[in-house]
Amino acid sequence: MTYLALAKVLSTLSWKAVKTEHVLVNDIAANPIINAVQLIVVSQVSHRTSYLGPVGNFNVQFDNMIKAKLSFDLKLPADPAFTFDYYRAMSALKRIQKEAVKTADTRNLFIDTMMNSGIKMGAPLFHSKAYNPDYFPTSNNWPVPTNTSQAFLHMMESHIFQPLHVFTSTGKRVNSLQFTCRLPGALVKVHFTLHHWHFAKERFDSFNTHPKQIIIIKKAHSEAGQARKKPVHGIVRAEKVELDLAAPFIGLASSTAKGTVTIATSPKPAPSDEMEMHAVDDVSTNTVSSNTEDGEDKGVGDVVKDMAPTIVLKPSSSAHKPRATRN
Repeated sequence: MTYLALAKVLSTLSWKAVKTEHVLVNDIAANPIINAVQLIVVSQVSHRTSYLGPVGNFNVQFDNMIKAKLSFDLKLPADPAFTFDYYRAMSALKRIQKEAVKTADTRNLFIDTMMNSGIKMGAPLFHSKAYNPDYFPTSNNWPVPTNTSQAFLHMMESHIFQPLHVFTSTGKRVNSLQFTCRLPGALVKVHFTLHHWHFAKERFDSFNTHPKQIIIIKKAHSEAGQARKKPVHGIVRAEKVELDLAAPFIGLASSTAKGTVTIATSPKPAPSDEMEMHAVDDVSTNTVSSNTEDGEDKGVGDVVKDMAPTIVLKPSSSAHKPRATRN
């Protein structure tokens, strides 16, 4: 993992071709297999332009769920203690981008506002089953709106589901139902990988940042004049979908027989001493009541009630088709 604000960060990074894309890798890594390096930036999640619900930017009427992703923007932190590091990280990213581009038209990495530049983040919810990150299993539940549960289950027959992992500074997992109300405005440490595509025919370069985990350093406060709105998820009624696995749940190694699902599980939270942090507010207030996504945040009970449907993966002795049960 590489903290982008380090003085000599660029000396250890380079772009490597992997199939149709380029990924940013660590030059000094001994592993001969090309793995995207995880970059680290400390920033603040913007209140605007975010899709942090359980199915991200997926629209059941218009979209294919394979393209669904959780997306948000990072901006200059309000805490002045992190201003210098943020500008160094932005400068490093711009130089990294410059090393890869082949055209003057670059897209999807930075967002420019009237005040400052920001970083676009997008976490795809699904990956090809060939995708094989080094994860360990911790959680296998993910809530979905009732009107998207069938599309979600259909995707999981052929793809690996990749949840977004969010933790408090004490290592507690933040329930995915709380992303919409917990992340916007929060000071966060984001671990992400960087990817580049060159489109020769269309003559532009595109970049994607894939966040792997987010650690909340300082809890969110509403911006002046920015009313905190209750998220709308389009829930009709509570529903729980259960998937029975033929083999014991072992993350990526789950059986691929008919009726089974492969799911990518959670990476370990970064050690607290991985990088020097300034003194911050306690973010344990209104956190989940346990270290899993099953915990309920009493501070946002109205949100939890609105998002009752949950995809549940559990092991069983025999393989059979997924079934739907109602609470």
